[in-house]
Order: sequence, then structure tokens, then C-alpha cells
Amino acid sequence: VKFDNITKRIQALCDGLDSDFIDPVRITMKVLDGFHSGITTAQIDELAAETCAYMSQKHPDFSILAARIAVSNLHKNTSDSFAETCRALHEYRDKQ
Repeated sequence: VKFDNITKRIQALCDGLDSDFIDPVRITMKVLDGFHSGITTAQIDELAAETCAYMSQKHPDFSILAARIAVSNLHKNTSDSFAETCRALHEYRDKQ
């Protein structure tokens, strides 16, 4: 995963947020601090959302960005079909 790709993904979700506080490059650098070998793109999104949620104590727009990242990740990992998503949830079996 490339630094620029993560930054672009975060930047795309920053529309309407205060650019004096929300810096996608700085957020990406903080997210990269939490990387480990074999991290998936879904885990990167979760880490980015958690990072922004933590940073919300500095400015409330970080919490908006955290929510946008989390929702975008959910959309990315579910079917476009509502019926298909419901079927997958109904048939899901916990592996524990």
C-alpha cells in the first residue's frame, strides 16, 4: 500500500472540513505508525478511522472524517445489493 494512495483516499473524504486542522498527509503519517506486516486495506481504513477519532479532541471535524472513513469502509466491504447483504448476514456463522 502506497503513502499516496492512503492520502488520496483520506483527501477524497475531506470535502467541507476545516483544512486548517484536517491535513490528510499528517493523518496518513500517523496511520502509517500503526502499520504491521500483512495489513489489509480494510484494516488500514479501520486504523485511519480510529486515528481520526482520537484526533477529534483537537477539532470536531476529525470525528466527521472518522465516521466518513468507517462508513466508506463498510460500503467497500458489502455488496451493492441490499438483498445480497441481508442474505450474507443471515447465513454468517461465527468461526469461534
